[in-house]
Amino acid sequence: MNSTFFTLPSNRQTKILNNQLINILDRLTKTVGTYSTPIKGLKLFRRETARKACACLYNPSIVWVCQGVKQMIIDQKIFRYDENHFLASSLDLPAFSQILEATQEKPCLGFSLNLERNIIVELIAQMEFPNHNRDKSFSVKLCNTNETLLNTISRLISLINDRKFIPILAPLIIKEIHYIIFNK
Repeated sequence: MNSTFFTLPSNRQTKILNNQLINILDRLTKTVGTYSTPIKGLKLFRRETARKACACLYNPSIVWVCQGVKQMIIDQKIFRYDENHFLASSLDLPAFSQILEATQEKPCLGFSLNLERNIIVELIAQMEFPNHNRDKSFSVKLCNTNETLLNTISRLISLINDRKFIPILAPLIIKEIHYIIFNK
């Protein structure tokens, strides 16, 4: 059986998914701040001005900026992330965080999702990791955004609007996000 499906080029689809996330985040974060969500470990943020670097503690997490630019500084090393890159941290790390690009008209919008140790341990036990491509000293890493991960994250954040699905679907999607990240 021969079927033809219309598919968008990956970079175009990624841009569409990112714009959808921007619209959702803009609706959910009407004012400047960091917002807890009913999804365990997921926080949304909105910033409307660039800021000087301030001290913070990064937990094991991914931090994703859908619009704007942020950076994290650890021991003089700069990790700059934006709509094309997200930050993955595997350890509790003292650092400096800085908003580089944000205005009232075009705020810095994003989210953080805690990485759960129990999921990491379970995935390590189930998966075979090739030794040749792994940085054994990985504690902070910049990763390229991709369509697969953006789609999965969009599904997770969309659950905020339909909370009855959160108890069952959120843990499954969060595990899927962990799996995708550990296979990068």
